Amino acid sequence: REELRVQARADRAVKVREVIRVVTSLTDVTIEELTGEGRADRLARVRFAIAFIARRLTGQSFPQIGRALGNRDHSTVLYGCRRAEQLIESDAGFRAFVDEAMERLAPDQKE
Repeated sequence: REELRVQARADRAVKVREVIRVVTSLTDVTIEELTGEGRADRLARVRFAIAFIARRLTGQSFPQIGRALGNRDHSTVLYGCRRAEQLIESDAGFRAFVDEAMERLAPDQKE
């Protein structure tokens, strides 16, 4: 079953840049801010969402996603994915934000 999901993701070929574009279009965060050095909570949450969505939809590695997010280390991306999972469980607003972005990127995929 997991192999089928991975194959579906590969067929769709969502790119990390596309994830960044869609997610930033839903916020007041610019791509320049996102890939910059800022560490404000509003920027971190957007990065967490992008890391989580990119990992699920693109099949890209943590280092590849990190490069797209302003040359961040793979461990930073891993932390972002884990933090996003926690926020999805505890923050309905964050969960709705991630759901909206994922729907725009891959409307035919339900996980």
